[in-house]
Amino acid sequence: MLRNICLSFMFCILSSVAFADATVLGLKMGEASVTDVKNKYSGSETGVNSWSNGIMYQIDTSNIPLEGLKEALAIFNPDGKLVCINMVLNKSRFDEMHKQLRKKYKVVKTQIPFVGDSYAHYKDGKTLIELDAPHLSFDMTLTYMQKSFKDAYLSGLKKQNEAKKKEEAELL
Repeated sequence: MLRNICLSFMFCILSSVAFADATVLGLKMGEASVTDVKNKYSGSETGVNSWSNGIMYQIDTSNIPLEGLKEALAIFNPDGKLVCINMVLNKSRFDEMHKQLRKKYKVVKTQIPFVGDSYAHYKDGKTLIELDAPHLSFDMTLTYMQKSFKDAYLSGLKKQNEAKKKEEAELL
């Protein structure tokens, strides 16, 4: 009896940890609010995101001690919860960042050729983490996003492409 209670308790603790979302820049994905971000970082609102219908907040990166960080954009859902942080960093840090991220998150997919586009994708709960370094760029992006945000983004892109093809077809 006591053994079953202990096992049930352990299962509850482990399952809550297994489905927890990632924390980036000290902000918990899916939980941090617009106010939390504004209280932690200076910056400015830059409009409403097309995919999430929530506000976007450009974070001033000058006080963030992450070497090579050039830009950071926080995106929220309509309820004001953080659904995406997109960061731009120096591409020269790709190997180091990948090494750190693979220790912390489950690796889903990687492509790291000697020459060419490099990327590594990770997962933590409902948070997807993507490190993308295009070959012909000096920058790379590190994006933390909720799965719901990525789904909305991909759906929106598909609709945009279909509308563009329809518009082009009508011109011919």
